Amino acid sequence: MENIIFFFSGTGNSLALAQEIAINLDNTELHNMSGGFDGDLSSFERIGFIFPVYYGGVPPMVRDFIDGLKLTKSMYIFGAITRGGMAGSATDELVEIIEQSGGKLSCEFTVMMPGNYIAAYGALPDFIQKTLLSKSDEKAKKITDKIKVKLIDQNLKSSRDTTPLTKKMPDFPTFAKDYRVNHNCSGCNVCAKICPSKNITMINNKPHFDSVCQRCMACIQWCPVAAISYKGQIRARYRHPEIKAEELFRK
Repeated sequence: MENIIFFFSGTGNSLALAQEIAINLDNTELHNMSGGFDGDLSSFERIGFIFPVYYGGVPPMVRDFIDGLKLTKSMYIFGAITRGGMAGSATDELVEIIEQSGGKLSCEFTVMMPGNYIAAYGALPDFIQKTLLSKSDEKAKKITDKIKVKLIDQNLKSSRDTTPLTKKMPDFPTFAKDYRVNHNCSGCNVCAKICPSKNITMINNKPHFDSVCQRCMACIQWCPVAAISYKGQIRARYRHPEIKAEELFRK
């Protein structure tokens, strides 16, 4: 493969964007960040990172994943960040994280997609989802065109001078303590398979949550019987319509 794209995705938005760019780019390997990586990146012509904005910044798992890579400034590295609202400091943060791992971010993009943080709100109306997804497909093609010619943005520079919000929240990894499981649970194990941080263990065919939650909401959104909720709230679920749960299962 000439190119490799690493993705982190809870409800499929970032995976769908990664797939679209990979198809348009051709000769591209997709790799789920939840599976780790110990390979050699020096043979790839282009290296990409695609993930969502979490609390105005980079998800902790993405930061940890990139921290563990060996990058060099000669590599062509791009980032594409999906967002339901503002990008916050995620773009600045990515520049810094790449540099700390020895690399240099060549260019980065943000793509608006349907929001999915079900702890705060339910799924958007279908017509809004369709509009956003259609526009995201168009944006993916434009991004690919720039990546193909190895666009380099000379203005990329981290201007952050504060600690990421996720690091200021001591309860961030323990968020799942407020998840609830109702009688609809069938013990299908989808939640445990799809959790990127191995935060879910099945005990007596019921999910039990640990304290390394990423707040990706995958367990809630992908439960086939809507048995999992945040504090018992009943809200409309969202999953990217072209992504299947199996594609997000932790390898």
